[in-house]
Formats: sequence, structure tokens, C-alpha cells
Amino acid sequence: MRSRLALSTALLVALSVLGCTGKLGGFGTPGLDSGRSSADAGSPLDANGGADVPASGDAAAVDDGPADAPIDAGACVRGTLAEALNTVTVSLGSPAARVLSAPTADGGTVLAWSGPGGVHVTRVSATGARMGTDAVVPGTSVEALAVRGDVWGVLVARSPDILAFVGIAPAGSISFDRVLVGGVDHSVTGNEWYGALPEARLAATPTGFGAYFTIQRLWPDGIAHQGDTLQFFAADGGEDRSGGWDWGCSHSLAVRLGHDGSSAGAACVSDCFPGKGVYFNHTTEVFADPSGDCSGSSGSALGAIVGTATGFVIAFTSAEGRTSSDVGIVGIGRGGRPGRPDWLTSDDVADGAAHLGSFEGGLVAGWTAGSSSFLVRLDDTGAPVDSPEAVSASLGQASDFFSWPNGDVGWSEPASGDARLFRLRACP
Repeated sequence: MRSRLALSTALLVALSVLGCTGKLGGFGTPGLDSGRSSADAGSPLDANGGADVPASGDAAAVDDGPADAPIDAGACVRGTLAEALNTVTVSLGSPAARVLSAPTADGGTVLAWSGPGGVHVTRVSATGARMGTDAVVPGTSVEALAVRGDVWGVLVARSPDILAFVGIAPAGSISFDRVLVGGVDHSVTGNEWYGALPEARLAATPTGFGAYFTIQRLWPDGIAHQGDTLQFFAADGGEDRSGGWDWGCSHSLAVRLGHDGSSAGAACVSDCFPGKGVYFNHTTEVFADPSGDCSGSSGSALGAIVGTATGFVIAFTSAEGRTSSDVGIVGIGRGGRPGRPDWLTSDDVADGAAHLGSFEGGLVAGWTAGSSSFLVRLDDTGAPVDSPEAVSASLGQASDFFSWPNGDVGWSEPASGDARLFRLRACP
């Protein structure tokens, strides 16, 4: 399915596409200047705000049925993925269109969601029980979540154009709150804000956090072009200038961020610059998709990027060269060189919502096909080791997959006034 992103009328003229310069650093190529695009023209962006996230209150109600088993129930017994999947329901007390989740060192989970008074950060025990009261951060929506040690990091959007990075202590107090972009005059050349295609990811690193997010910048030509930026921060929220870039893919229709233990890896889908398709670290083509129209549309959609012992693996969906939208997997070696795509699906059903997580010494991938959701085991290169299995989970609304310290894989999804928290038991 093609992504269509609709801009407000006030932004339509301001976002016609022209190429923009970018600098890459921190991935073995410090200071590399990616130059300007010669194919820097197009009609105004048609954007709805980036990711396909339902508006508040649109989350479908879920019939919880029988009481859920404890999320850490039972000894590990190797079997099917469907048998290894446990679920609990966490009462939020208010509908949430999007529920993000991240693991804690004690086997619990942190949930982040937009609710009354701002963005709520909820701590959940290993059995799925809420712990303490929510931390509430000023913001109109939650954009990203990551946990590093005793710091819960969240990226929150604030009206009208601000993206802020907030650190929260386990007791619920705010450790730091810094504006990353926005709160500026849009008529001043060089000013940046969080605007037309809002997409963001946050990842824990050995020294702190990495934040990868889209930006708009007013360029000397008087056009507010849309790109992305990767920035790093210390665990206390202080700026870390050891890597990243100030201008990447344009337009970034989706961004994902992972870490392989020694370096960060970023993936984007671009419809124009530096080319059309899926890119690694904003300069390396992973999969070419000429359907990109330089106006905010591409036939490819990004799923995830996960670090492995040999580099990274990217999951995406695309209909390019296929009979329908299929799930593709590409491995990225330590030197940043991508392999050939392996396709997990090849039928006439449109597949979407690709997910990927580390699991049992390899990986587990998930996706939707019509109204069904599937999981499959992969090795650490992304090659399937079993056949896909249908599972009872609405992956179309799922957060990114994450791994608990014991190797279990988790994710969350909204369910009316609740959140459903999934745990896939690992048997290494």
C-alpha cells in the first residue's frame, strides 16, 4: 500500500522539494558531505504527519475474552511461536491511539502513551501489574521511548512545532527536559522545527541515547525542506557530538534506529534524496523503489532495524517488482554494505506492518496480511529457519519489538482504554 501524507494548506507551498546538503559522522565516515541533489524538484508534499498512526480515540476495541495468563507464566518449553506468546492487559484508564513500550532490567516494562494532561509514562512489573503512579510529561503526543539503566527516555511532541527529549527516573521524577528542535520563527533561514512528516525513534547506547527524527528547515531558497537528523546524548541528557548528522534522507517518510553494541545504525525510506527507496545511514541504498514521487509518497514502508553480532538487519515492505506488497529482509555487514533482499512473503495478499526483534540467538519477524498477523523465526542473517505462524496479535497497531534481558521479545498495542502487552518466551 502506498504511503500518502497530507499537509495542511498552510504548508503545501512551503514544502516543494529541493535537494539539501547533509553531513555524516560517527559511522566510520566522519565529516562526509553528501552534497546536493540535482533532481531537486517536485510538487508540494502531501503529508498527514508521517507514520500511519490512528487519531486519538480511533483505536479499535479489543475483546479481552478470558483472563490473560501472567506475562511471565510457566517454564520455558520450546514449541511453536503461538504457544510461546503470552499476553496481559494493562488498564490505562483512558483511550490511547498509540502505546510505546521498552524493557526494564528487572524484567518489567515501561509504557508511554498520550493521555489526560500530557504524555503518560507507566511502569509495569514482570507480571504485568502497574507499579506506582504515572509520570506525566507535558506534550501533545509521544513519539519515541527507550530505557537505559535507571533513565526512561521519551521524545514528546509539543504544540506547535517542538520535539523534546525528556528523562524520567524510576520514581517518576523528571531528570531532564530539553528541546531538540522547534519553538522558532519559521521565516528565519536556517531555523528548524518538528513539522510536516513527524517521525522519531530513540535508542539506548553504551554511553547514553541516540535520537533519530525528522525535521523541517528553512533553506536560503525560501523553502522549508524536510529531512532527518541523528543526534546522540549522554545518559543525563547532555549533548554528545561524537557522531550523527544534521541532514539525512529527504523526504524521510519513516525512520528507525538500532544499535549492535558497538555502533548505531539508522534506516529511512526516502521518496527523493539521496534516491528513492530504503537507505542505511542515509547514504547507502538498501532497496531501490522508483515509485517515490518526491512529494511524500513511496510504495515501500519501513519496518525495523536490529543490531546483530555481524551488523544490522532491516525489515521493510514493498510492492516494487512484486505481485503485491511483500516483507523484505536485508542484512547489513559491519562495513555498512547491504546484502540482497530476502523475501519472507510472495503472494497476492498485501503484507504490511513489518516488525523485527532479537530472539533465541537469531531474530523473529512479524507482519500483517489482511486481518491476520504472522511471526517467523529467522537466523542472525535474516534467513527463515521455520515457516510463518499465525498468532493472535494485532501487529498493525503494535509498537516496535524489544528484547528483555532474558531474551524474551515484547511489544504493546492499544486496546480501547487499555494496553495489551505481549511477551514471546525465548528458549535459547
